[in-house]
Amino acid sequence: MKASKSGVHPLKLVIKLDPIQLGVLYATDAQRKNKRLYLVDLQNLLLLGDAKRITEAIYSQHAEIFKPERIPTEQVSNLLQKMMEFIQNEIMDEDELQDSDQGTPVRQKHVT
Repeated sequence: MKASKSGVHPLKLVIKLDPIQLGVLYATDAQRKNKRLYLVDLQNLLLLGDAKRITEAIYSQHAEIFKPERIPTEQVSNLLQKMMEFIQNEIMDEDELQDSDQGTPVRQKHVT
């Protein structure tokens, strides 16, 4: 992420899962003393189903913060893809857990 002259200096991207949001931690000054968090609700955008389409919608709807010269679109798209994969895995794990409650065998997870 690159600093800009317009008073928005992106520092990092964050994902919040409940509710599902994408955040940009940014500084409002070059010394990075004044920090703010800009949040984008993703619940309805997830219906687009594709990380690249969601990224395009975010950059279109939130252009004051999300500009390609500040935050690379590929960085946002990759983060969204990882988030979507995580959510899908969580849903699958919940389904497997429910199946185990009904007597259906469940795949075991091994943590090392």
